[in-house]
Amino acid sequence: MTGTLPSSLSKLSKLEKLYIDNNSFRGSIPPSWGQLKQLRHFFAYKNALSGSIDGVAEMESLEMLRLEENKLTSTIPSQLGELEGLQVLDVSNNQFIGTVPSSLGKLTKLGRLVAYNNLLDGIMPEEVCSLTTDYVLKDLVLTCE
Repeated sequence: MTGTLPSSLSKLSKLEKLYIDNNSFRGSIPPSWGQLKQLRHFFAYKNALSGSIDGVAEMESLEMLRLEENKLTSTIPSQLGELEGLQVLDVSNNQFIGTVPSSLGKLTKLGRLVAYNNLLDGIMPEEVCSLTTDYVLKDLVLTCE
């Protein structure tokens, strides 16, 4: 599939799973999609999506977020640390800048965090690294030093 993502999808208030991976979608993820409060799985990897993911951080029921292999820019929103049920976060192979937010250290259910091949700088926050010592985060594809 090709084209841009329709903002009208935000009207599907009971949507729990959205799999739009392995397509050729371009443009940004509509900020209005943040209204998808029941969405638990959002897979949009291997597209040509660009822009920020600020609206995604408002999807309060998210458990699995896979956005790898796009052209997403901006920073990784610190608000993702408020998604208490988040178990998988993969934002690898994009163009994110800045640092990994320390707020991700509040995600006590996070079992997989992948963020390599971006334009990130700085070191992994101690709060995130502590999740590995607590045996919560089992798959961290970045380095804690």
